[in-house]
Amino acid sequence: MKKTSLLLLAVFAAMFVVSSCGEQKKIVEINELDVYNDPATGFSIKYPKNWKSHNNLGERFLSYTTKDILGRFKTYATEGVAGAKIDFQVVRLQNGQTIDTVMSKKLFQANVYSAPEKVKIDGVDGFKQTYKFPLSDGQFEGEIYYAQKDSNLVAVINFEAFGDLFDHYRPKFKEILNSVVLPKIKEAKSDTIKQILEADPPSQNLVTYNGKGFSIKVPDNFDVKRPKENSYKFDGERRGDCYILIDVTDASKQSNLDKIVKDNKAKFGGKDPKATTLGGKKAYVFQYSPGGKINRKAYFTVKDKKLYRIIVDWNRVEDKDLFYPIFMKSVASFKFK
Repeated sequence: MKKTSLLLLAVFAAMFVVSSCGEQKKIVEINELDVYNDPATGFSIKYPKNWKSHNNLGERFLSYTTKDILGRFKTYATEGVAGAKIDFQVVRLQNGQTIDTVMSKKLFQANVYSAPEKVKIDGVDGFKQTYKFPLSDGQFEGEIYYAQKDSNLVAVINFEAFGDLFDHYRPKFKEILNSVVLPKIKEAKSDTIKQILEADPPSQNLVTYNGKGFSIKVPDNFDVKRPKENSYKFDGERRGDCYILIDVTDASKQSNLDKIVKDNKAKFGGKDPKATTLGGKKAYVFQYSPGGKINRKAYFTVKDKKLYRIIVDWNRVEDKDLFYPIFMKSVASFKFK
């Protein structure tokens, strides 16, 4: 009887630990693996069939535990729902870039990463780095891998988890890594266009992204790319011609907004811009078509001797009603920090 009471006490204690964490510690198990094959570059990877996923053909495949966790991965918030993601990205090398160039670009501070370790991926030499740091709701941990079979393409494979969950998923992550087939340049088939058009539209749920000196709310199923150090491109999987691009450049030598706008008039449609505001500051916006079916709005404003430029592109014929309204909400959410 005494043993039974002690057993029940242990069970109740365990139940308390789980319930005290609430939904944030709910684990989405990996029940079965499926295979994603990219028709544009030929890369493939196994992924949890019961997780959420989406892809940019020839560029990226992303699998994640829940819709809510994707929003947290956009901002890397210090607390929130726990979960994990698997992220396969294809980087195209340009202008003498190498795999070392790709490896040098880090999302977090360099001191949280381990030294590169040589590993085998799809039969070729690659590199692995690990990183982790404590957050309010437990340890955040990740592994990142780099490898290439094609001299022009580098595969970057990320496994990450919030809430002390990385060790739980580690065996499956290893199995998934072992399934990887690296990308090669090949001709994209005509059905890839159809797949892009059938992908998810921009989400109506906006999440905050913090950039250098600003914040903006963007659809939670959009990715952020960094074309340059102070450049941020937000786009989704549906169309490559619909995106938000933010550039922050030095304006210490010329901070007169009216003069900047006048000097840029010819590059942005040639017509006079309209006066507006951006983040509560005086701004101007050009609206024109850079070509084809694309419409563009280009916003200019200056704060603290920095020029902030936001370019919004959307297809005025296909999917305009899906992109333009949510893009305008994003621009309206822009704030200076």
